[in-house]
Amino acid sequence: YPRDPVSFASVLSSLVYPAWKTADPNLEDFEGPMGWNDKITQNSLEALMKASQDIRGEDEEYRPNAAMVPAVYTWVNGGSLADASKISPDFVGNFVQVLYRVGDILRQLEECTEYLGSQLADVEEIVKEARERIRRGIVAYESIYLV
Repeated sequence: YPRDPVSFASVLSSLVYPAWKTADPNLEDFEGPMGWNDKITQNSLEALMKASQDIRGEDEEYRPNAAMVPAVYTWVNGGSLADASKISPDFVGNFVQVLYRVGDILRQLEECTEYLGSQLADVEEIVKEARERIRRGIVAYESIYLV
């Protein structure tokens, strides 16, 4: 697993953003407002994709989708909502929803690590910091969707 909170939260976003939404970006070419040169996150995503394929086979519906990873990475790394939404492949409201979902997973992981105590002390610190970074400044984003 990624050993830093930015990568950890970014990789988690690939598990909550639906696979059918959009094709995965070429993460090696991405250069967002906060920069993207994070081999740890890229390697973790590759391992997650491989593990998912090994477990679920070719079932596209449940595969991780890394399309939102650069936007989440930007947010968790201190970027503004405007910066993150510029590189988000979806509406800002859906980006905020991904942040809420990742935050909820981090909350649950935090509860688990607290319960297990010293066995997961290093993971507990990463999860707590990732959760703080995800939650900073998130309120609600009103948007109008035209269908």
